[in-house]
Amino acid sequence: MRNLKKAAEIILQSRYICVACHENPDGDAIASLIALGRALTKLGKEVFLLSPDGVPSHLAFLTNSLCIHTSPPPKPLDLLILVDAESPKRLGDIPTPESKEILVIDHHPPSQDNSLKVVDEKASSAAEIVYEVIKRFSIPLDSQMTEALLVGIISDTGGLRFPNTTPKTLKIVSQLMKNGGNLIDIYRKLYEEREEGYIKVLGEVLLRAKRLNGGKIVISYIKASDRERYKIEEKDLEGIIDYLRIIKGWEVILLLREIKGGVRVSLRSRFLDVGKFAKIFGGGGHKEAAGCNLSLPLEEAENKLLEELRKWMGC
Repeated sequence: MRNLKKAAEIILQSRYICVACHENPDGDAIASLIALGRALTKLGKEVFLLSPDGVPSHLAFLTNSLCIHTSPPPKPLDLLILVDAESPKRLGDIPTPESKEILVIDHHPPSQDNSLKVVDEKASSAAEIVYEVIKRFSIPLDSQMTEALLVGIISDTGGLRFPNTTPKTLKIVSQLMKNGGNLIDIYRKLYEEREEGYIKVLGEVLLRAKRLNGGKIVISYIKASDRERYKIEEKDLEGIIDYLRIIKGWEVILLLREIKGGVRVSLRSRFLDVGKFAKIFGGGGHKEAAGCNLSLPLEEAENKLLEELRKWMGC
């Protein structure tokens, strides 16, 4: 993997390191943050863990005794490591921490900046790449690191169901299980222990789902009032879009979520490159999964997205 050796050298040379993930974090982001943070601590580094939007409630079991901050570190860094984020822009509204060096560990298409990048777009998840980085240091994986890496991979592959699941992915999962990782327990924690508010919002999403253009497009939405009514935070709604995959015949799925100042959009695709589509609106991601934000009211955002999407799909 390109730059892996150089990245290891920079990590070893650095003393004060911040590991940060993207805003509105998913399972892969939080899991990669924790696994790498634990590894760096074992290397004797002073580690500051940063997640701009905190930790979703269903992933809180991963944190154990770790302190994960929502504000930048209080002093300049030797190294800022971004996991599951292609650039500091993915930190959202918080300022980029001051650092001598920036290292990106990611599986999204890389940004065009001067940071050192360890990127593998064919990897199932950032966690899969973090696993390779940790291996460079010959650090024994403890139970927390093992669990976190499994959670990252399972989260981003939809339980090893999505097309990004490769033979290499399964080999790493096997190694983690041999190291004591409990796959059944992780499935239970990720998919069978959601709060009541999550289930209520999911019900609204399924009821609102519309099949358009002969079922090729599926779209639904979450209103800000849903979060208030069912007492759930925005950060705890990740993963709902994937329940829309059960609808027969879809090619593209859109889930719109009302947020302060506009709409957050999640996209899933079977054929269209939604990563490129999301870039039209200032977002990005993978061919099969991407996202963007629009500074528009919900209905206007829906109309604008569908107008552009139909052009892309030729329908």
